[in-house]
Parts: sequence; structure tokens; C-alpha cells
Amino acid sequence: MKPSPNLQLAIAAAKKAGEILRNGFGTMLHIEKKDEGKGIVTNIDKASEAAIIKILQKSPYPILAEEGGLVGTKSNIYWVVDPLDGTNNFSRQVEFFAISIALIKDNQVKLGVIYNPIKNLCYFAEKANGAFCNDHKIHVSKVDNLSSTTLFINYGYAHEAKLLSDKVTIRLNKLCKIRKFGTTALELCYVAQGSYEAFMSPGDELWDYAAGIIIVEEAGGKVSDWQGNPWNNSNSFVLASNGLIHEELIKQISDLQNP
Repeated sequence: MKPSPNLQLAIAAAKKAGEILRNGFGTMLHIEKKDEGKGIVTNIDKASEAAIIKILQKSPYPILAEEGGLVGTKSNIYWVVDPLDGTNNFSRQVEFFAISIALIKDNQVKLGVIYNPIKNLCYFAEKANGAFCNDHKIHVSKVDNLSSTTLFINYGYAHEAKLLSDKVTIRLNKLCKIRKFGTTALELCYVAQGSYEAFMSPGDELWDYAAGIIIVEEAGGKVSDWQGNPWNNSNSFVLASNGLIHEELIKQISDLQNP
């Protein structure tokens, strides 16, 4: 696959930010609490975001970034950036974190890049061109039953989302294995490469999962909301799977999605 200019730009931005994260990992951090209990932000998050924005501004598209908000004029096509997904892990010297960059057009993700700077693994996908980790094409698993399934359940910062995650965990725990690594972006990559079978979340933010959605889809998986409706960026109920267990998972959780 030959990456398009936009994908090349996103990969370059992710790898530049990756240098910042690698150099900052394990150092003395300046940590601030975000408003409304939405986690923490460090000086490294901000430095990573600044580096990404500087590179993405070579394109004509505005940028929606986690820490700084919208850069540029609102448009139907725009970048979505998480400069450090897994900040809590990063701040505690746990090596599960990533950079996530997506390009969205008309409410659909057109390309995505997720970079794990510690292991130097760059996951990327572009519509109709497959999904890759570095130079290798990746594919979802072939597990087709819940008893052999391992999946991720994640959630946003809202109290209601945490309660809903608890309900899902209780319901599915007897049917399959459940994990949570604290980084939505990497969790979706592990689904895309076939290490796990599914990911589900209520209440995550767009920058957490936008890039991961297209990587899973292009790896042969399926993405919808919890009721099986096609995903769009107005819905924070995300179910991403290898496709083979998708309908069975929907049967288990569809009633828990807010109307």
C-alpha cells in the first residue's frame, strides 16, 4: 500500500510526537487535573499536541485536538487528535499509551494512525486500503464464539458511563474474558491485529477511538453502536469486533444503550 499524502502527513505527525513521549516517559512531569473530573493532563501531552498540530497544519484542514480544542475554521473535513491516549498510564510509568490521529469527512473516518512509541509500532489504515502495523498487513481474529472471546470494556469519565460499564461487565463476565488496559487507541489496535476479539465503550471521546475505528474496519472487523446501527461521530456507544461475534454481542448489550 502506498499511503496518500494525508496519511503520510498523519504518520509523520504521530512519529514526531512519539519522540516527545519517549523522551518524556519516566521524567518529572507537571500534572494538572482537568475540569469536570476528566482526568489529568501533563506537560508532555501539551508538547506532543503542539508538535502534531504544527505538522498537520501543512494540510488545509482544521484540527480538533483533545487539549486545545478546534484549531482553524469548522469544516466537514477535519483532523481529530489525541496526543497521548493513556495519560494516567504514562504518568505512572506504565508502558501502555499511544498517539491517535484520524481524518474525518462528512462524519465518517477516512484514515487513522495510532502510534505506540515505546514499541515503535505504527498502526494505520485508509478507507478501502487495508490495515497495517508498520509494513505488515493485519487482520482481526477468526474466533466465532463468545466462550473463546477476550474483549475490552472501556468507558468515559462520566459517572453514568462507569455504572453502565459495570453492568456490561457483570452481564458478559460469565460468557467471555474481559480486560481493560487504560488506552482505547491501543485496545482497538489489539482487536485489529487479532489479539482480542472485541472492544466496547460508552462515553469515550471522539479522539479516543476515531482512528481505531477505521483500523478495525480495514482489518476486516465491524464497528457499530450497541444496537447495531452504523457508527457516526454523534454516538459515543462503540462496539468494534472481529465481525464474527458482533451480532451475539449486540444481543447481550443492545438494551443498555441509552435511547
